[in-house]
Amino acid sequence: MELTVTGQDGAAGTYGGVLTARSADGTITTRTVLTVRQEAEMYDLTVNLVDRAGTSPPSGELPSVSIFDLDHSDFFFWGTPGTVRLPAGRYAVHATIQTPRAGQEPTYSFISHPELKVDRDRVQTLDARDGKRVSVNPDNPEARGGGYAITTHTKVSDCACPSTVLSLLDPRFQEAYAATVPGTSSPSFAFGQARRATEPELELFTGGRNRFEVAVGWLSGAPASAQRATLPAVYGGGGTPAELARIDAEGKLVLIEVPGDTTDEEVLERTAAIKEAGGMLAMLNAPADASGLVRAAGQAPDDPAAALPTLLGYGQTAQRFTDMVKAGDTTASYVSRPWTESRYELTYGVQRQITAAQVHRPRTQDLAAVRTTYHDNGADSMRHFGAATPFFGTSLSAGWTLPVRVPTERTEYFTPGSWELHLGWRGGDMLHDKRHFEAGRGNRIAWNKAVAGPTFPGTTQTLDGERPWAWRKDGAIDVILPMYGDAAGRPRVPFPYDGTDTGSISLYRNGALVRTEPTPDTARFDIPDEPATYRLVAETNRAAEWWPLSTKVSATWSFRSSTEDEAKALPLLTTRFDPAVDLRNRAPAGPFTFPMYVERQGDDRVKLTSLTVDVSYDDGGSWQPATVTPAGNHWTVGVASPATGYASIRAKATDTDGNTVEQTVLRAYQIGG
Repeated sequence: MELTVTGQDGAAGTYGGVLTARSADGTITTRTVLTVRQEAEMYDLTVNLVDRAGTSPPSGELPSVSIFDLDHSDFFFWGTPGTVRLPAGRYAVHATIQTPRAGQEPTYSFISHPELKVDRDRVQTLDARDGKRVSVNPDNPEARGGGYAITTHTKVSDCACPSTVLSLLDPRFQEAYAATVPGTSSPSFAFGQARRATEPELELFTGGRNRFEVAVGWLSGAPASAQRATLPAVYGGGGTPAELARIDAEGKLVLIEVPGDTTDEEVLERTAAIKEAGGMLAMLNAPADASGLVRAAGQAPDDPAAALPTLLGYGQTAQRFTDMVKAGDTTASYVSRPWTESRYELTYGVQRQITAAQVHRPRTQDLAAVRTTYHDNGADSMRHFGAATPFFGTSLSAGWTLPVRVPTERTEYFTPGSWELHLGWRGGDMLHDKRHFEAGRGNRIAWNKAVAGPTFPGTTQTLDGERPWAWRKDGAIDVILPMYGDAAGRPRVPFPYDGTDTGSISLYRNGALVRTEPTPDTARFDIPDEPATYRLVAETNRAAEWWPLSTKVSATWSFRSSTEDEAKALPLLTTRFDPAVDLRNRAPAGPFTFPMYVERQGDDRVKLTSLTVDVSYDDGGSWQPATVTPAGNHWTVGVASPATGYASIRAKATDTDGNTVEQTVLRAYQIGG
């Protein structure tokens, strides 16, 4: 019998055809259609790790090896050392290698082979001893706290953005090293460092000749305030009432240990028992799996709250301290700072390979000094700041945001260059900005400055991609209305689950109501294709103790639209006011002038046919005209304010294309003070 296959090649590695069976006399007995697929070449890659002591670290349960296919973004390995079977190709291999240190936190070595060709079975050893020291610290010895992020980046050919491996370290306790395998490099590789340096939120030092710092955080739910004290420390076992009855806890730091399966409720019961026994400060030596008990810097305490300030110690330094306290009398000094007074944002990166130490200690005088004002409507409030700088097609950021007490004005320091900045509070109300800061220049930035009102700069990013704030798309008028933008024109939209704001959005077509949505900032209205005149009416109200200004913001926009405007920004006008208010957003009494800007979404060239501004000092009960004078690229508004109270502002504008806006802000700013 003779077997033959006829046919042609299909997709890569796939062949199709007909299998024909012939008998000895040439008679065809069967025909079978078939597809044959040739499997890709597969090889074993074995990754071995060596720590800085020259030994193989235990694999443990935490992933320490990452592998990226440099040509295909659909492959990613994240796991422990060992053997992985891979298709032939080019790969980036990264490892994080911990090296234990007696009585100290381990060192972290970030070792990479940036481009490894797998064309046969291979064994690749990543050796932490190749690592060179990496660190970023300002020359200000007080700013030794904050965050420190180390990133390795891999560009994959078929992906627009790099893949990133991120590690967050404590700059006070954890040393870091990094290297690429000697003799290797790749244009697809980059290494970044980001440091947000402030005073430490919390410091704990042991007393005596063997003084050392202990790694601690606040227990989630523990009350924290600005404090500084030196206390005797005593060991309280598990913190049960029976164990505490055997010690003198009065006025002391009481250290306890609990099993890893202890519930949050049980921990809170132990802190209550310590307070009942007379303890002034509690400390829990945290089990390895208790990281969820740690409160992030500046995070508001969760309910239920601990009965007294409670430290959560972790790692080798906490164990050393625990052993000292168990051994007998010792003291501890601690400092609590709920607010940061200094801020350094420092980023550095290298590409292709790491062959030398990446240790950076910039001088303050060589950084970009930025005079920053944080405006707020009340005293002793808190907001959270963060920043990132573009790098290698992605960005570098030091991780968690940190708190700043507002209102305040201070000088902050940045690595010169381009920055993406943000400031937020509570669950939403996030403000964003992009700036370029230079050393030796008068860099300034003001956040949350009155007057808050609608603004539509640029575009916004949603889960469906980048888009205008308000546009016509797929047979609908679809709007996201940032009604609380600040005086700089930064948009601000609260998170939907915040629940603080109420309001509505209505759309009229040729004078007839299309629909009203009972939401203050987002809506979508289906509309016909034919050209029409539209009127969009929006109102938002915010009644909150922490928001005494811009309590009601409303606007009515009119414009023409048809299917020719598909996927285009709606021509919505806005009026933006920038009065010279103080840090509490208060303006002086008497004659007062301030700038006003008229802007239009999607078009910076606005020409007006009419513009008026009115002011009210009785929350919109009565209005009086203000003077409006052209002043270059803006207008100057003049008012005469009473001695105290609040000023509300109403503006009306029409441009040469017939677009109009009537915009009202109640309690736009406070008067006096």
